[in-house]
Amino acid sequence: MKDLKKKYIQILKIELEDLHNDIDMYMEQMQNDAQCGEITNYVFRENLALLNNETVGIEIINEYLDTLNLDEFEDINALMQKIKSDLLEKLEKDGIAHALFIYLERKLDKVSLYVSQTA
Repeated sequence: MKDLKKKYIQILKIELEDLHNDIDMYMEQMQNDAQCGEITNYVFRENLALLNNETVGIEIINEYLDTLNLDEFEDINALMQKIKSDLLEKLEKDGIAHALFIYLERKLDKVSLYVSQTA
């Protein structure tokens, strides 16, 4: 069971890295749009601030995942519920946009489904 929990965290980190890469690509596209005049400088700066906030949130999530003792959890569901409850509170406390928590929930569920199907 510990191997499944470890696999779950590893895949979750890959998913978070992919999300981080998507944010980086979106930032680049927005910068191009701003330079071409397709969006205003104000919109660009507001969007950039939000995306930077989400990037910080991903770093917080990764740091949190590194602190987990997988032996404390009976199964992946218990691990997933603990991650959800802890990170909802932590991300709100740290002023991270709630949208990131929604992305995280989707990633948690997606990875859980994947791991349970491949076990």
